[in-house]
Amino acid sequence: MRQWEEKTSTSKIAAYVANKYAIVGFTKTVSLEMKQQKRKVIINCAMPFYINTGMFDELKSRIVPILDPEKASNKIISNIEKGKLRTPMPLPYWFFRLS
Repeated sequence: MRQWEEKTSTSKIAAYVANKYAIVGFTKTVSLEMKQQKRKVIINCAMPFYINTGMFDELKSRIVPILDPEKASNKIISNIEKGKLRTPMPLPYWFFRLS
């Protein structure tokens, strides 16, 4: 397991976390396939920390803030428009151990 994966995993939501990691590999692969086929398709993997949607109401983070939904969506749209492959938010969150 990579160091950043160890630092961003959370207990009690294994299926959710597994799906997030699967999406990272999937979007990278689809992006490479689109480039090889010379298709003009923009692929972006949004990689937010927790967004204040109600799903994580019981979670409290001492280091990384829970993200505002509107600000997070604006950042994702901005990165799609720039053609970026990934949108990690906040940028350095995987460097901290949160549990």
